[in-house]
Amino acid sequence: MNVMEHLASEIGVRVGGTDAAHDAANYLQDTFAELGYDAELQSFKFEGYEVTRDWELDVLSHDIELDVAPVLYSESTPEGGVEGTLREAGTAYLVEDLFELPRYEIVDDNGEHLAYLLGNVDGAAFPIPSTEPQFVDTYGLISSDGMEWVDERLEAGDQVRVAFECGGKRIPNYVDHNVIATIEGTDKSDGEVVIGAHYDSAYEATGAADNASGVEALVNVAEYYAEHPPDRTVTFVAYGSEEWWLVGSRYYVNERKASGTLEDIVAKVNIDMAGGGELLNVWAGDGDIKTIAGDAVQQVLDDDEDRHYQGVISGSDHWPFYQEGIPVAMLIFWPYDQYHQPSDDLDQVSTSDIEDTTAIVKAIVDNLDRSPEFAGVEH
Repeated sequence: MNVMEHLASEIGVRVGGTDAAHDAANYLQDTFAELGYDAELQSFKFEGYEVTRDWELDVLSHDIELDVAPVLYSESTPEGGVEGTLREAGTAYLVEDLFELPRYEIVDDNGEHLAYLLGNVDGAAFPIPSTEPQFVDTYGLISSDGMEWVDERLEAGDQVRVAFECGGKRIPNYVDHNVIATIEGTDKSDGEVVIGAHYDSAYEATGAADNASGVEALVNVAEYYAEHPPDRTVTFVAYGSEEWWLVGSRYYVNERKASGTLEDIVAKVNIDMAGGGELLNVWAGDGDIKTIAGDAVQQVLDDDEDRHYQGVISGSDHWPFYQEGIPVAMLIFWPYDQYHQPSDDLDQVSTSDIEDTTAIVKAIVDNLDRSPEFAGVEH
């Protein structure tokens, strides 16, 4: 399949709720249909955000500029920006155990709050949405180099005086879609496995690794099971608007719960960044799903290939399922230097990693089929 190339190259930047994202959803619906699936589009609305002015950060006290990236859903500064002194202000827990970022506060001459800056602990400044957009404030995100420079100045007792400007606005009623395709299992009494990957990209990113590569693996698995029906029913979901903090997957889980069919799901397998990043990370809950996912990895990867196991943390579309008590296994190649950057292009993607991810997901499903006693948890 050429799914990854089509998403990342022919469509390109496909932020959730935009026309490009709609093109991607229609393309994936057609792709599943070509494999013999009766794929549907599940539409949802949400509040989006549009950048209207560049994020700019000048250090007036030292006559330098620092790279700063948008934190989407931020409140705009006044025209011309704000000017104040920088001080440490704790930690911002965007995603615990994944994005725990040092926080700095810009205050005016009276010590009153003006804005926050977050520091990326490893790498470039990259655009990211606020994880709690219901709280209104002004933010920017600086690179690890910028953060280290600020820390050195503050530790030396320097006054760091900055001018910060940003602008954006919230947009009501963005529309996006999940693409859903299901293959009935040969033994429908064994419950349902949901396999998913998000197809949208981050702001200004073509999203080759994140997450056209994951969708490529998703479609590869769907192609295999179209010809080799599994014992358990498998539903494939390409989620929209993951980069707006899991809007599509949260909507999908809410609708399954409302319809009384969430209890049919015995396991959730999620694929994010299947073809980029340093090494395979497996985030799995305790119990049988951890053993089943670990065995699948062992079946596919050589013993000398690096991999990392840890418990379940947030950050992708497995999380809404996990919050409902569904056993989850999340596959992600991490860390990734081009994360949320325009440089996340096809040249950064490892096709062998995509092939390995595809094989691991198939092995997880097959291992579940060989474990008919596996029934998830009570919801």
